[in-house]
Amino acid sequence: MGKRLSVAVQGFHPSSFLSEETARLRELAQDRKVISAVSGGVDSTYVAYVANTELGPRALCVTGESASVPEYQKAESDRLVEEFGFNRELINTDSHDYGGSNLGNGTWTHSQSHAAHGHAQSLSLLLPPLATLILQPEN
Repeated sequence: MGKRLSVAVQGFHPSSFLSEETARLRELAQDRKVISAVSGGVDSTYVAYVANTELGPRALCVTGESASVPEYQKAESDRLVEEFGFNRELINTDSHDYGGSNLGNGTWTHSQSHAAHGHAQSLSLLLPPLATLILQPEN
């Protein structure tokens, strides 16, 4: 016990890898709006951290909420969002069609006069698993 196992991969150095990937993420995110999924794991949290550090309010983290997500994972995701101050939206993936509790928006939903993300109106949505959401303003 107490022995350290080290595996060397030719040409791979963890510190330079992190520096290079962080620079690449910053370049990709520059001057854009970014949505990243946050599960509470190391990889998604790291990407969300870089996006939020570089883009501030132009970065949005999304976390899926359903009965299939373990409580410890929800708690860890919540803790990380709070700790790092991520802008986050929770997406309900608990539709009856997928064995869930069927919480959702019904047929229609309307924006509210509640300011959010620099806009006078906001909209709260619950989406089922595997949903794709495309918003387009009316002319």
